[in-house]
Amino acid sequence: MLADGTGLAGVLFDMDGLLVDTEPLWMRAEERVVADLGGSGWGPDDQRAILGLALPQAAAYMRRFTGTSVPVDEVGRRVVAGFLDEVRAGGEIVLQPGAAALVAEVAAEGLPFALVSASVRSIMEVIAGRLADEGLPAFPVTVAGDEVARGKPDPQPYLHAAGLLDVPIERCVVLEDSVNGVQAGWSAGATVVAVEGLVRHEPRPRVVVRQSLDGLDVAALRELVATSASPPSPPS
Repeated sequence: MLADGTGLAGVLFDMDGLLVDTEPLWMRAEERVVADLGGSGWGPDDQRAILGLALPQAAAYMRRFTGTSVPVDEVGRRVVAGFLDEVRAGGEIVLQPGAAALVAEVAAEGLPFALVSASVRSIMEVIAGRLADEGLPAFPVTVAGDEVARGKPDPQPYLHAAGLLDVPIERCVVLEDSVNGVQAGWSAGATVVAVEGLVRHEPRPRVVVRQSLDGLDVAALRELVATSASPPSPPS
């Protein structure tokens, strides 16, 4: 942080797809729930549509997709149970390239940082345990999707995390991989690093697109915030 109160104040990490490649586990769980509800044809476009959504919205999409009369809450419960079943069956939770190095550097620099996920607390705890097993520093603040009134793409999860860290969201970098997550971070007022995976992103003011976290470091995050805070150059 600079003496005049400017500069990078915090780093807010998404979880699924950004730090860990859990999408194959989610896909298998979703396919099974859809089949159990009498639907068929669940595919990559459907997974992309709910990527990063809070569980109630994702479950509502699946309910519409299948035409089931099963309540949204129950559909969501089945999805969570299905994901945990995949983990218990030995499904791998693999770190994404560059994730461990970036989290470790952020922690070593003494920057406030948080884990902000659309996943519910029970899933977040399982994945956080795997992250700890891989040697990642513990996140001082974690915000799960079932702990906020409005989930991604609403900005509330990131605003809540910044509040818990006591840092201004306008001087935070949000790292995301989903369209819904990018929108949440951007709407909150943060600078967003949008990592491409299952979906593609378009760069725009305060949104920088990368292919992975590999090679991204704190110096680059500081530069992003400094650039976002700089007024535009006058026309020549």
